[in-house]
Amino acid sequence: MEKETRMRLLSKLTKLKLMSKMYEHTFRNAGNKMSEKEMNALLDAKLETERQIEMLEKILNDSEK
Repeated sequence: MEKETRMRLLSKLTKLKLMSKMYEHTFRNAGNKMSEKEMNALLDAKLETERQIEMLEKILNDSEK
């Protein structure tokens, strides 16, 4: 894998991990103030972010082999 491509993927991975932490923080601190629909949307976004993180980590790990 090209170094530039790898750096872009690492940058994207870092952003996704920050987003995941933000979703978790928001859920913990605003959970009681949110409607069920808002909570579900937040959890769905967090799950999708986690899926993307796993996929990027796999791609990066496979490229090291």
